[in-house]
Amino acid sequence: MKCLIFILSIFFCQIHYSQLPSVYQTRFGTNGDDAANSIIKESDGGFVLTGYAMDPATGQTRCHAWRISNNFSLIWGKKIGNSIGHGTSIKKVFNNGYIMCGFIINPSSSYDGYIVRLNNNGDTIWTRQIGTSAWDFLNKVIVTSDSGFIAVGKSYGTATFDSDAWLIKLDKNGNVVWNKMYGGFEDDELTAIEAIGENHIACGINRSAGDTAGDFYFLKLNKNGDTLKTRIIQKASRDFCNGILKVNSNTFHCTAGSIELPRTVMSNSQLGIDSNLNTINSYTNYNTFLIPFSYFTESAL
Repeated sequence: MKCLIFILSIFFCQIHYSQLPSVYQTRFGTNGDDAANSIIKESDGGFVLTGYAMDPATGQTRCHAWRISNNFSLIWGKKIGNSIGHGTSIKKVFNNGYIMCGFIINPSSSYDGYIVRLNNNGDTIWTRQIGTSAWDFLNKVIVTSDSGFIAVGKSYGTATFDSDAWLIKLDKNGNVVWNKMYGGFEDDELTAIEAIGENHIACGINRSAGDTAGDFYFLKLNKNGDTLKTRIIQKASRDFCNGILKVNSNTFHCTAGSIELPRTVMSNSQLGIDSNLNTINSYTNYNTFLIPFSYFTESAL
């Protein structure tokens, strides 16, 4: 049996050479494949997570959300949607429920981006299944200053059938305000986004600038999704950003991965950038690789 495992003291899954001891641990899930992909902390010290769990009736994975208390007991767990899907990101909505995103299979057996509004008890208020005739995935969602939502990911609904970086804006009721794609003739993807006033900074991986292995990819966008600045950091390696945290109005911390050729092992990279996408600092640890399970600090709550 595979169960979802929650470890308070490790906000990243760390593999390869080193392991960190856990402080607290709890397990919950079904008699199948269960996992959590995103976590937020509540004001009472509890947590809300999203991911996927096996549906015992069908043997297929479904989007799920869970609420656990500050002593790690399960308060509620909710299946979301009736098709194969995964939840990838969840955020608090101004102390009144949650917004989550991910992907869900559609009747033509391709995937659509999936955005779900939940109340404080995890009950579904509305859902939006958005995509092209090809495969579409959403990786991260945030709440915007106008009480709407922006989600980022990738879409294969392009003329070249390679993925474009995808960004979609919804209003507070889930209506699509705009829907935009960025990239070129190779696979590009956005994995995370943060607000900077009414503008936004998104990060991910770009393969269209000449390095098909992948480069660090940053976009600065206005509130309408128009590109203010693009930055691609090219190295002789496979590189991608998979998380971004706003430290202050002019500083962002990014988690990333790199394979610096001729090495064959993925390493942990971390970058600091300012609001104009300039590099403040960078660091690579060749002994570990960090996959962000969640990314928050106490001061950011």
